[in-house]
Parts: sequence; structure tokens; C-alpha cells
Amino acid sequence: MLCLLVSAELKSQSAKSAFQFAATKAYQAMVSQRIQVLREERFQGRQTFQEFMTRRYEPAMRTV
Repeated sequence: MLCLLVSAELKSQSAKSAFQFAATKAYQAMVSQRIQVLREERFQGRQTFQEFMTRRYEPAMRTV
């Protein structure tokens, strides 16, 4: 009986994790799309928002 409870809990946790990873991937796609829509241009040699996100946000998303 204990084995069945442990198995059920593992399946539940696995499903929750899979959902969270899928949601994170969808959020990343949405953020990337919104940044592209901005079509920003460099201003006085400053870093663009897209460049900033590429350097900071994308590596964080890759670790997920």
C-alpha cells in the first residue's frame, strides 16, 4: 500500500513540474516575441533592451 502512495505522489509531482516547465517555456516565447515587436534602435551607443535581455534573461531561461 505504501508503494502505491509513493508512486501516486511521484506521478503528481512529475505532472506539476512538467506543467511549470511548459509554462516557463511559453512565457519565454511570449517575452521574446514582445521584444521583437518593439523594433528598437540603438540610442547614443547605449545597449538596447533586446541586448540586455539576451545577455541576462535568456541564459536564465536555458537553465530551466
